[in-house]
Amino acid sequence: MKFLLKTLALGFLVFVFYACEQDKKPVALEPMNQNLPKADSLVDQFSYVQGYEFGFYQSFDSIVLNFDYFMQGYWDAFNKKDAMFNKDSIEFIKQSWMQKIQELRDLKLEESRKKMEEVGKVVLERDQKFMLDIRQKEGMITRPSGLVYKIIQQGKGPVPTNEDFVKMHFVQKLTDGKVIDSTYKGDAFNLPVQAVYAGWNEALRMMPVGSIWELYIPPHLAFRDVGFGDLIPPHSAIILRIELISILEGEDLQRAIQEYMQLTNPGGQGGGPGGQGGGPGGPGGGPGGPGGPPQGGRR
Repeated sequence: MKFLLKTLALGFLVFVFYACEQDKKPVALEPMNQNLPKADSLVDQFSYVQGYEFGFYQSFDSIVLNFDYFMQGYWDAFNKKDAMFNKDSIEFIKQSWMQKIQELRDLKLEESRKKMEEVGKVVLERDQKFMLDIRQKEGMITRPSGLVYKIIQQGKGPVPTNEDFVKMHFVQKLTDGKVIDSTYKGDAFNLPVQAVYAGWNEALRMMPVGSIWELYIPPHLAFRDVGFGDLIPPHSAIILRIELISILEGEDLQRAIQEYMQLTNPGGQGGGPGGQGGGPGGPGGGPGGPGGPPQGGRR
């Protein structure tokens, strides 16, 4: 019973006290009992999951809680004892904790911004040269916008408009060859033409169905000077290979619209690839914090 209560306590998202003074580094928690029997009961399984998820999200804030006080607070509440602090003090502590967490997150964001700014300077020089060189190669077509593309296979079907939904396969890469996203690992992707970033959109509105094109998209037609998290540095040119399969109609179109609405619904699971104002994770979307604990693990 004691172990059950201890593990369940980890699932309560209460605000507790600092594990260390502000001028000290957090100390690593000592591992718990590593020789636990297999969690066969639902109670044991849920207890572990609650503790794991709590620890996972705490790890993003780099502040380790003092679990002696954590458990003391839990036991006092469980046994209906008076709290160590009065109501006003508890509210003040909670607000102070939230402020500290926000300060840490702001600091991390600023450090990340400075790092990506330096990376962006290198990428800008590299990808400007790449775009100048690629347009000189045989078979390349350069648009007034700066978009460069090569026709690998020219289809004979209709050309999409900005209002259409299309089915396609694609691979997005950086100029160093790093793959950002690919549909070839699964099914072809359905999305509205107007949902993708400018260079992609421009190409789709010229491509006959059945075509396979390779696009070389300058930064101002893709992710600009912003990039996308750690995945796409600022000022990145994008290499995008598109296989345009069809323009959706009828039941296929209605199903695609419904799926797209679910995909881009706030609070959902992200979105489709490369949306305007978003990134490779979703049109109009983007990272919203930790995605959740890993789903794999020991068996």
